[in-house]
Amino acid sequence: MSAFDQMEARLAADFMRHFGSTITIVPMRSRPNKPAVLDASRKKVTLCGAVYAVHRLSDMDKNSRIDRANKTKSMSFNNVSTSDIKVTVNVCDLETEPRQHDAVIREGVSQAYEITDVRRNGQSSIDLILSEVEGPFPVSY
Repeated sequence: MSAFDQMEARLAADFMRHFGSTITIVPMRSRPNKPAVLDASRKKVTLCGAVYAVHRLSDMDKNSRIDRANKTKSMSFNNVSTSDIKVTVNVCDLETEPRQHDAVIREGVSQAYEITDVRRNGQSSIDLILSEVEGPFPVSY
């Protein structure tokens, strides 16, 4: 392991120690037009992950309009502010890489999420993009 990889691993461990919370990743198997079911071929994993929101501003609606009085064309924007819930986890804490539709349960607040996207964040961590799940799960974990 190179000196850079060792430094990145130490920084990731410090980041998790300060900002992390206990989460459980429950493997789910998606079915077309039906709710996801528990995937028995993969084990659920309890680990420490940093949960945070990433805010972004998007131009949802761009309308060009002509001002009849001044005979000028202008653009009007309807800006929408949204946020994604992200969890950063260390690769070394995982047995298998999480997949889309897996469930994530945040232990401290008992909030349930579903993974919508999995993105690599360097060599030692993975970002999980989450969406909140309303109500109880149909499957007991």
